[in-house]
Amino acid sequence: MADRKNISVRWLYKGEKEKWIPFCGNDSILLEEEYFSSQNWRGELRRSVDSSVLVRDGMYTADVKKKVCQPVYWEGSPTVIIRGTWFVETRKGVYQPLPEEEADYIERSHWSEPLRNKLEGGQDETDGTKSSSKSREPLFTAEQVASSSSSHCIAWYGEDDVWLNTKGITNSVTKRVGSLLGNKKKGDLVRAKRLRRGWHTQPSKEDKLPKAIHLVMVIHGIGQALDSSSIVTSAKGLSEACLQEVLGNAPDGEANGRVEFLPVEWRTSLTLDGGLLDRISPPGISQIRKISQLAVCDILYYMSPLYGLEVVNNALNTINKQYRRYVDNHPEFAIDGRVSLLAHSLGSVISYDILATQAWGSKTKWVGQTPSCEERLLFPVENFFAIGSPLSLFLSMRGADSEKKMSRLEDNPFCLPETVCRKMFNIYHPSDPIAFRWEPLISPKYAEIQPVTVSRDSHRTSSSSSTSSLTSDKDEADRPPTVAAASSKSSSLFGSIAGAIGTAITSSKLLTGSVPSDDQRASKTKGSLPESFIPRDKRLPQRYDYALKESFVEHASQYIQAITAHTNYWTSTEVVRFILAHTE
Repeated sequence: MADRKNISVRWLYKGEKEKWIPFCGNDSILLEEEYFSSQNWRGELRRSVDSSVLVRDGMYTADVKKKVCQPVYWEGSPTVIIRGTWFVETRKGVYQPLPEEEADYIERSHWSEPLRNKLEGGQDETDGTKSSSKSREPLFTAEQVASSSSSHCIAWYGEDDVWLNTKGITNSVTKRVGSLLGNKKKGDLVRAKRLRRGWHTQPSKEDKLPKAIHLVMVIHGIGQALDSSSIVTSAKGLSEACLQEVLGNAPDGEANGRVEFLPVEWRTSLTLDGGLLDRISPPGISQIRKISQLAVCDILYYMSPLYGLEVVNNALNTINKQYRRYVDNHPEFAIDGRVSLLAHSLGSVISYDILATQAWGSKTKWVGQTPSCEERLLFPVENFFAIGSPLSLFLSMRGADSEKKMSRLEDNPFCLPETVCRKMFNIYHPSDPIAFRWEPLISPKYAEIQPVTVSRDSHRTSSSSSTSSLTSDKDEADRPPTVAAASSKSSSLFGSIAGAIGTAITSSKLLTGSVPSDDQRASKTKGSLPESFIPRDKRLPQRYDYALKESFVEHASQYIQAITAHTNYWTSTEVVRFILAHTE
């Protein structure tokens, strides 16, 4: 005899293309427990009870009464969730949940007395075998109006042999439902689909993501005001890509920990000039002017003594706010969790200024005119990853003297106290026109020394003096789809102006390879020597510059690559593996 309570309920959320995606087993159990605890003795949901649950490793909060899921760490539209009890086969082996009202109706019919009597009688007559194996006629049928133009006909051939047929009410309502659904067995009725009661597996508390042991704050650069969701998309893509790498390289797919990325969106909440820029802008070419203003003006605002303080304080406040939220949701992380910063473009300058003022205050000669932060970071920084960073350019504009000898700690702007930041990395693509090296700013001799190469074809970064293990050896074609999917959002700013740049490049001699010969000669000697050419006592305490390795095609089309190189870090498998190598 079937057990009425024995049903594998699975909660799901609606993903892209209207597809339902199951929560992990642990989340589904938590949601189901909250669902029943929010009910009164009559089984009705109580309005006064908070029915929210943290799901998807605390990145979202789900409300079992409103049936929505909302992101915790960024602004976003709510996602619909559903309590799945009955599922319909949409294609072979793929099941999607039925709407809850329809599922409830089928569940009541499934336990109706007429069907129970027939099922028990059929089992007695056939020694426990399914009735449907002996007859084309259904044991029981039920009909439900789905809309004004269609209805559902459900037919039971056995306890686990249930079919659903959606048909137009004006078509064949008077026909015998049983024969129609029976013909589906012969393939005559295309619209009949198999139903399944409950999810195919029971939820388990062990079914959940590995614990996050390292948190990476992702700080955006210029142009975020054009598309506030781009940094969110990039952070989510990095989290999913790192998880794929971790699980893919873990024995039996079980990892001890993982890296979580949180977006730090510091720009859109700032008003800065209070609309003055709009008032003084001429009306012509408004769209192009808006793109250039929102991109370039971020730099001007930060360099301004009037607005720079507001920018850096808002960025620091946002970082701390994200950290507080995360620790509130994961109290154990405050005990042994580690935190790093990953900053892009102007975001790397802002992040460095935050770290520098944590270490030395606003009076250090290297920081120059840096805005002084009004509060402190709530955590020490394990690693500072700068990607596509113009930081050394900003420091040189502030008066940093690269001819100084590093006899004192404060003479090295990148050697922060370990209580503030343990290690710093400058990751850049050779064709990125916004990125600059750090090492020659500290020691001019390093202008001739090659950076550490982050190779896509090996497990390690390589240089003459240092190597760093990476996590796997996969070709570029094996790039995780979640990383590639982030590119459309993260490149929105530069995609808007790529047409204009592309036209300029196409019309120039750069595309034909007509590069000045002196430029060619310089490129052969600049940054081509190994670090061993520098006496050991004159070397930097650590390597800072890490260059992504160019493919042959990229090297042959550097000027075309320059259009997108500044935003392609978000979609780079090499960047993902590099971060993993230094956060595990």
